Amino acid sequence: MGRDGRVSYAVSGAWRRGDDYTAGDGAEVAGGYTTGEGRGRLGIRLSPTTSLDVSGGYQEQRDIDYPGRLLNASFFKTGTGQLRLTVEPNGSPLQTLTVSAHAQQTLHEMDNRGKPTFDAGTFPNGNPSPPLRIGVHAEIQNFGGRVEAEVSPSSAWTMKVGGDVLYTYRDAVRPLQIVRPDGSPVTPPFYDSEQVWPGVTIVQEGGFVNLERTLGSVRLAATGRIDFAQSDAERPSSVFLENTGASASDLDQTDAMLSGALTASLPLSDRWTLSVGGGSVARPPTALERYADRFPATKAQTSAEFQGNPFLEPERSNQADLWLAGGTRTWTVRLSGFARRITNYVTLQPTSISPLLPLSPETVFRYVNGDATFVGAEASGQWAVADPVTVRASGSWLWGRDDRLDEPALGVAPLQGRLGARWRLPVSGQSLTRLYLDGTLRAVARQDRVAETRGETATDGYATVALTAGARFWRRLELEAGVENLFDVTVANHLNANNPFRGVRVPEPGRVVSLDLTVDF
Repeated sequence: MGRDGRVSYAVSGAWRRGDDYTAGDGAEVAGGYTTGEGRGRLGIRLSPTTSLDVSGGYQEQRDIDYPGRLLNASFFKTGTGQLRLTVEPNGSPLQTLTVSAHAQQTLHEMDNRGKPTFDAGTFPNGNPSPPLRIGVHAEIQNFGGRVEAEVSPSSAWTMKVGGDVLYTYRDAVRPLQIVRPDGSPVTPPFYDSEQVWPGVTIVQEGGFVNLERTLGSVRLAATGRIDFAQSDAERPSSVFLENTGASASDLDQTDAMLSGALTASLPLSDRWTLSVGGGSVARPPTALERYADRFPATKAQTSAEFQGNPFLEPERSNQADLWLAGGTRTWTVRLSGFARRITNYVTLQPTSISPLLPLSPETVFRYVNGDATFVGAEASGQWAVADPVTVRASGSWLWGRDDRLDEPALGVAPLQGRLGARWRLPVSGQSLTRLYLDGTLRAVARQDRVAETRGETATDGYATVALTAGARFWRRLELEAGVENLFDVTVANHLNANNPFRGVRVPEPGRVVSLDLTVDF
């Protein structure tokens, strides 16, 4: 990266490779992948008040192992581009005017190479299975633009106003073939549809305003948005229409949504600040939730199939927040909590629909609207016990309930906390300018509040230890060595994906050793 007069530039590249890893109990877990990427940015100062930025990049990922899914990823190919024009007038209430446009395209393929189904085996129902050839071919497109103006009529308040638009396109097919004894592949007669994303188009337009104002010692911030969304699927299969009870005309949906939030910050003293906030935010259903035909979901860590629902209403989240922050030169504390009520909550419900693949679990889930309640809290603090030693602690808790299914909500993280300390060792001399040791204990509680009807199971708690040592030389070179999960503990909770062939949670890596070298020029 660099600058030459009115022109600035940056170019970066990266290549990474991962291999299978070993969990704490010694189990080998498939975790291979390769990825490479290149990115660039060019900035031009067109005038003293106007600048133009052009940026773009390309990333390609290949041979990605998914131990928690029926298929592995053959590749992701993603190209991105962005154009941004910024105007900053001098001596004007208009502080900044920003106009931007962006584009993205992702091509994605998956297959079952390396999975047990690639060779002859047994279906979940016990019947013998011939070799299968399963794939997914998907295309994702995103195009958007945004205009934002920041106005500051006085030092007491500022205003941001603008609008944005986003066009998205999703298309995916999942071909299935059975390999006959003579080696020739054939599509089986029971495979009723391979169109899992039927050319879905979603266009969203929105306008927003944000106001920030100081009234005495109180800082107020208010935000409002209005959004419109139009969604449609251009070539739904007859099976999709039959399973959803929809006609082709029902797939054309239009949503209008208002959102808003208000926060206030009040200094209680020179050490403490109290903040409160509340808001109501709406979002339209995603392409998966409305139009996917028995396709894996991102809401559940199971390889079951999930049926889209074109009649879903936008989800609305109403939330209240409370923060308390304090500190001095030697300590800091932050406490926060929230309560959230979601109406038209997009959740999952078991159905009697037949799965698309013979190797899938028998139960197909459908996206439905319901209601849910969440309550959560976080706490963190740091204290400089003595000049060379600092201790820190943090914790988080979340409770959630799905009222439609009368059970805990999906994906609720267990209670967890961290306790750590850093010891800065005294150093002298010109070559060694900093030396420190750091340790962290992380504890995760047992989680038995799980969504059993959606495949979640209770998991035990665990604790891990991480150690880090670092040194800085000649004020330009920093070397850091660390080890995560020092005692090689088996780490997995109900948020980890479930291995669809073995029926067990996919564990995290065991002991991980790292070495980082940073050089400042």
